[in-house]
Amino acid sequence: MVELERTDYKKTTDPFSDLEYNLSISSVINLLQPGLIFADNLDKPNCAFAITPEGMYFSGKPDITQFDTTMNRYLKNDYFVKAVSKELVDYVLFYPSESFEDSITTIFNGLYPRKLKRYYYCLNPQNYSCDEVINNVRLFDKDTFQNSSFENSNEIQCLLEKNWGSLDNFFNHGFGYYYPIANNIVSWCIADCVVGDKCEIGVETLEDYRRQGFSMAAIKATILLCKNRNIRNIGWHCWNDNVASVTIAEKAGFKREREITVYSGWYDELPNCLINGNHYLKYDKNYSKSAFFYSLALDKNFGWNWHYFNAACVNWKLGKVETAKKYYAKALEMEWEGFQNENNCEYSAYLYNEDDVNDIEQKLINIASLSSSITS
Repeated sequence: MVELERTDYKKTTDPFSDLEYNLSISSVINLLQPGLIFADNLDKPNCAFAITPEGMYFSGKPDITQFDTTMNRYLKNDYFVKAVSKELVDYVLFYPSESFEDSITTIFNGLYPRKLKRYYYCLNPQNYSCDEVINNVRLFDKDTFQNSSFENSNEIQCLLEKNWGSLDNFFNHGFGYYYPIANNIVSWCIADCVVGDKCEIGVETLEDYRRQGFSMAAIKATILLCKNRNIRNIGWHCWNDNVASVTIAEKAGFKREREITVYSGWYDELPNCLINGNHYLKYDKNYSKSAFFYSLALDKNFGWNWHYFNAACVNWKLGKVETAKKYYAKALEMEWEGFQNENNCEYSAYLYNEDDVNDIEQKLINIASLSSSITS
């Protein structure tokens, strides 16, 4: 494995050709945004791995053993450690096809990503028309951040700097609109990357201002700006279960082009294990995997009472009564108040809630009471 110098990034254009719809790769290759690129060799790369502000990308020729194992050591011992220290949260890995699965298993060995689905939408702004007057949206400029009265301007500046490296680079190559109300920027639509006549955009809206048309106003203004700048393709990426993002993309006129299988995980090991425990408990049901991942975190005393409750339930389902009893006792120790009392809390969507949940909990309570009686 070789980490390429920025001047050598264009050597990986061919290996990344199967992922060219991800404009972020091209943006990094063309030195428009920060990023890292690794390859199996410097002179004529057969496979390449990129880390950009938008994600990780692995393409080219799979199953190059030395590259895969060296990449794993780098991610595990270097990049993930630095990501946690920088308080980065999670990552997404894009790859072209199932033929890369074995390599991905090696590259991410011990890092435990989950397989998920994403959508890719696109729109040609040259075919876009909007007769309505778009009021109150403003184009991002340097005055937005210099001597700004907006309470969240620093937060948005940090997002831009993370994506573009600096504000100056954003203003040189990127663009976007925002919707201000009082002392807040309540919604914004920003170019995540721009290469030639293509770009990708991202949209954010403060929670209290959603479903009120503010994001659509910013999106429409951004599309019209793209039209005026002769951009011919705008990309939009989102999770397949992000109903709000899917809805607004389609309402704005974007067409779904791809459903993409990706891998995703958190950089921090123990939170990632808890998320995997939840994932295999609720979404991609596999109780053995759920119990395994819960144990990796909970046995190191990392987790909240509801994680211990979930682990108790899933181990009960697997017939591991003693382990279930141990985790339920820990949940009670951490002030778990019972499923019926906790089921309306902010994390209720993540609780084990199958039809037998009350029966399982009652049996755990009975066992705990019996053990207490015998002990006394």
